[in-house]
Amino acid sequence: MGDFLLECSNLNINFGQNHVIKNLNMHLLAGEILSILGPSGCGKTTLLRIIAGLENPSQGNIYLKNHKIFGPNINLQPSNRNIGMIFQDYALFPHLTVEKNILFGISNLEKKIQDENSERVQQLTRLEGLKDRYPHELSGGQQQRVAIARTLATNPTVLLMDEPFSNLDASLRLSVRMEMEQILKSSNTTTIFVTHDREEAFSISDRVAIMVEGAIQQVGPPDQIYFWPNSKESALMSGNCDFI
Repeated sequence: MGDFLLECSNLNINFGQNHVIKNLNMHLLAGEILSILGPSGCGKTTLLRIIAGLENPSQGNIYLKNHKIFGPNINLQPSNRNIGMIFQDYALFPHLTVEKNILFGISNLEKKIQDENSERVQQLTRLEGLKDRYPHELSGGQQQRVAIARTLATNPTVLLMDEPFSNLDASLRLSVRMEMEQILKSSNTTTIFVTHDREEAFSISDRVAIMVEGAIQQVGPPDQIYFWPNSKESALMSGNCDFI
């Protein structure tokens, strides 16, 4: 265990005969954005669900802020991990306004703290003028900002994002991605997001982890992954290339 905000050690999980996560090791530094880049079906979403506590690996350890949250004889419940997760479809409540969606995760706090947190994240995500609208009255990019605001209102230690731009039109992706990066950096939110799009991974991340068939092949800054891939799989994920 090192001086990392989050560390996963020797994670394994099987679904029937399918070995989905294989001896996986990774770590996350405070305040950084880590992208997990890999093809569909390589285990990216399963890894996020394991970190969030929604799936239990058959083997391995997970540490958060130097405290073990999963391992032999310990399995901290998802509600006690203080890890936020934004799903691919945003999972907004259609019958609640923007403001009530944001307040949902902090409804157990004092009213004053609820109002302060809600105002803070609305300003951060530029939703002040939309707080009385319902999800169906918002664009895809606005819905995504609401999902982020709702999660950030809980002050998560780590934010997990599962293919956050996949439901957006191609014309929107670039602008929303830039907005997202600005929000995450402004709030200093430690983030893991998974994608199969190398442009997304390379543009928004401090580090990129290449994942193939349930294992991390290589981790490093985007330029290192691009110019010095350590395997054929990493090279194929980082761009078009020829092999000799």
